[in-house]
Amino acid sequence: MDRAAGRSYTRFVDRVLFPERAGARVAANERLGSDVRTLADVTGTLDIVQSRVREGAPAAGRTLKEVRFPAGTLVVSDDNGERIARPETTLEPDKQYVVAVEPDVVDEVLNLLR
Repeated sequence: MDRAAGRSYTRFVDRVLFPERAGARVAANERLGSDVRTLADVTGTLDIVQSRVREGAPAAGRTLKEVRFPAGTLVVSDDNGERIARPETTLEPDKQYVVAVEPDVVDEVLNLLR
């Protein structure tokens, strides 16, 4: 594409969507069920997920300060999604939390929550 065409293109196009990526998100959400939902593909490979803490999970009933999440994990919001999670936030069973996670630690994080 020449420069003039490139400038026109960026003037009229906000973003490019890849249906295969959206399809993969839908498939992942269906496979994981209602306990874990992938919300967004933010940048690169970082994922934002909403996960329900299961009764008896290693993190259930513990504060964020007490749980040893792997590097590459950030619990973003409390159970109702209205407050930023803090070290004293308790991960209550049957409540959902929004978590930012790097792909190489997703399984480890989900194992702590489920």
